[in-house]
Amino acid sequence: MGQGEPTYTVVTPITRQTTEFLHPNRYPQSLTGCTVAFLWDDIFKGDQMFAAIQEQIIARYGDVKFVGPTEFGNIHGPDEVNVVSQLPERLTAASVDVAVVAVGACGSCAPAVMRAAAMVEKAGIPTVSILGSGFELAGRTVARMMGVPWAHVAIYPGTPMSDTSEIFTKKVQESIVPAVIRALVTPPDRTDIEKYVKKNAEQSQSEREPLFSGTLHEVHEYFYERQWTDGLPIIPPTMHAIEEFLAYTSRDPREVLGVLLPARREATVWSVAVNGVLAGCRPEYMPTLLAITECVCDPEFRVQDGGSTPGWEPLVIVSGAVVKDLDFNSDTCAMRIGRRANSSIGRFVRLYFRNIAGLLPPPGHTDQGAIASNFHVALAENDDFVRRELSWPTYREEKGYSLEDSVVGVQSVLTVGMPIYTGGDTADDHLWGIARGFADSMGGWAGAGALYRKWSPLLIIGPSTAKALGTSSRLLQRRRRPAPGCSRGCRCDRARPSARRLS
Repeated sequence: MGQGEPTYTVVTPITRQTTEFLHPNRYPQSLTGCTVAFLWDDIFKGDQMFAAIQEQIIARYGDVKFVGPTEFGNIHGPDEVNVVSQLPERLTAASVDVAVVAVGACGSCAPAVMRAAAMVEKAGIPTVSILGSGFELAGRTVARMMGVPWAHVAIYPGTPMSDTSEIFTKKVQESIVPAVIRALVTPPDRTDIEKYVKKNAEQSQSEREPLFSGTLHEVHEYFYERQWTDGLPIIPPTMHAIEEFLAYTSRDPREVLGVLLPARREATVWSVAVNGVLAGCRPEYMPTLLAITECVCDPEFRVQDGGSTPGWEPLVIVSGAVVKDLDFNSDTCAMRIGRRANSSIGRFVRLYFRNIAGLLPPPGHTDQGAIASNFHVALAENDDFVRRELSWPTYREEKGYSLEDSVVGVQSVLTVGMPIYTGGDTADDHLWGIARGFADSMGGWAGAGALYRKWSPLLIIGPSTAKALGTSSRLLQRRRRPAPGCSRGCRCDRARPSARRLS
């Protein structure tokens, strides 16, 4: 360290958790005379696991009643919110005494299983959840965040879908069945709960309270050790820097924009400013960052699935005068890191996922993207070309806003396909090439899009291709919209693009 090197006094980038910790319910000493409920996410051979569990419970306890998963619905399907919210009422109506929730063997289903299990526990019913071994730590972490630090789990060794039928049956009989039966009649250790609640309270930190003082290097190391950075250098979030951001909004810094899962932390105006500083944004980006955060807080966006196995990544789309005002690149290399607005705003979203939503890749446990990808830079619409050369509706107009508005949208992109090169005299010549590119890139996930009914593929095409398509009156009548900048096909996971006007 050089002599006289400046020091920075910084604040925390995380916010208060809204978790309310539960206490264990009363467990039966025997399952004889009990009613056992099976809750399922319709995947990973849960029905076969339930059949084996039921057979062994009957053999050991005799008089036991069972209520199957069809009575409750898919706990991780398109109707998850309704299904899970109605669990207490339906479980009570069925006189359920204990429940088995399965199967958490992927990055979004393991948290979904634990969310459903937490709801069952809140209803006063002892529960055990079945998880794949690769998702045990993620499941237990989400359980703690949901207020159930003592959650009972039964672990399937490995991955159910990659094992042969013989191996699967053996693992279920030797690992799952005995663990489930034991958990349903064994109360958890209360001391574990008390230790976790005490530890969580000790880690609580006031947003405005000075957290650490040190040189730039020391601040980097301090934040990195706590998993508050993406591994790249950060701008220290000092009070002065944060206040500069807050000067660009009239909103109360304490305003809560939403509560983000899985960490159940409050998304506040203040936290947006802090993480904007961290990401290297300029203070004048603050209205854009607030609008982005409101999109992420929208339940339709499903940020709780941001750690799913496919590893989807959020993409910000910017439309309106803000593109020029903040110097976004909407021309060549529009999706390349290099322009501060595009790059730092894209980075902000990833940091907000880490610090507020609590989606942490290794050494954390809540981001389970099998391979995953890097954050995307913000995509800016080329307004001049769309309006003057094509006379097509802009992104903001298609979202129901006026031409005078500046709007941001956020959608979850599962993968970005290879550039699509086309040529020909008619629009159809180009469309066939685009269709082939889409099919190659998205074909394997089209079924999931149909199931969840929230499939919003995004086509990004360059000006020359857009102009060629515009020569077809048939296409104009369909009011197709390009977002000029480069020629690639993107596909998103299950979240519809959520858009907000800048205020």
